[in-house]
Amino acid sequence: YSFCHRTAIAIHKLIDAISNDTEKSTFIPQYIVEAKNIIDKSAEKKLNLEAVCKQVGISKSQLIKGFKKYYKKTPYNYLVDIKIQTAKILLVNTNSTVKEIAYSLKFPDEYYFSNLFKKKVGVSPSRYNISSKE
Repeated sequence: YSFCHRTAIAIHKLIDAISNDTEKSTFIPQYIVEAKNIIDKSAEKKLNLEAVCKQVGISKSQLIKGFKKYYKKTPYNYLVDIKIQTAKILLVNTNSTVKEIAYSLKFPDEYYFSNLFKKKVGVSPSRYNISSKE
C-alpha cells in the first residue's frame, strides 16, 4: 500500500481508539465491542458477518440487535460508513482513481461505490475530490 493509503488507515485507527475510550465509559457488552473491533479492521476486506459472529460467540440476530442498540446502525451500515470515511481520506490525500479506491475498499465495482458515496456524502467521489482541493 502507498504511504497515503497507510496514513488513511492510521487515521481511522486513531478515530477508533478515541471511540473505544467512549465505549469504556458506558456499558456495552464485550462481545459487541469485540465484534465492532473486528469490523473496524475490515475496511479493506469483504466482511463475513457469520465469521464475526462465530469469533465472538453470538448469533447473527444478536449481533445485529446489539449493534443497533449501542451504535444505532447495523454492522453492515457501520462498515459502509468506515469505508466511506476512508475513501474520503484517500480521495483528498492520494492520486488514486475512484476505481482504485473502490477496489481497494472491496466494493463490487466503481459504479456501486460512486452511487453509495454520493448517497452518503451528497456529492460524487470525483466532485468531492475536486471540491476538497479548491
